[in-house]
Amino acid sequence: MGDIHFDFNNMTVLNLLNMYEKGALNLDPGFQRKEVWGPRDRQRLIVSILNKYPLPSIFLYRKQENTGDLVHYVLDGKQRLESILMFTGYIQGKDKGFSVKWGPDDSSEEQVDWKVLNKRGQQYMLTGYKLPIIEVEADFADVIQIFVNINSTGKHLTKTEIAHAKSYRSTLLQAANKLCKRYETYFAELAILTPAQISRMKDLELLCEL
Repeated sequence: MGDIHFDFNNMTVLNLLNMYEKGALNLDPGFQRKEVWGPRDRQRLIVSILNKYPLPSIFLYRKQENTGDLVHYVLDGKQRLESILMFTGYIQGKDKGFSVKWGPDDSSEEQVDWKVLNKRGQQYMLTGYKLPIIEVEADFADVIQIFVNINSTGKHLTKTEIAHAKSYRSTLLQAANKLCKRYETYFAELAILTPAQISRMKDLELLCEL
């Protein structure tokens, strides 16, 4: 590996929302995997934030583009950031604008969403939450290896996801990815693959083999 530099700091959810809105936060670099969290996972995360529970660090690859813009590519923490962006309505998706069961104590729990928090003036409980951030500066090849290493815990990367991360620039994988997007509904409707298998890139594996 070459020179790798890590910066440890904290960013509020509001900072990250602003970065995303300005195009300075990329959740889907080519080496990333698909969504692997379900609605319950996303709800648990938002409740943890509202309860001020600590969360694991988010890894961001900091890169200056040819345009001179600084962009942060998500290495680890995509599902967490995606859930926050869905809850606040910043990105589209089947779970966009979902609600959670939450209250100051167990006896006062109720279903709340982003609109309810804003109406009550409680949005700061989410936007003011500080997430631990680790910014990485390294050669691209080293960044890919870091991505594979740090995603070896939790919902482990499958062999296909690892191969995709390391070789995502190949013309074969790019062509297969396009076909996956086109036939994702077809695979699910005919029960060729389950939604869970599709989320773990089994459709990519199948098309590459074919």
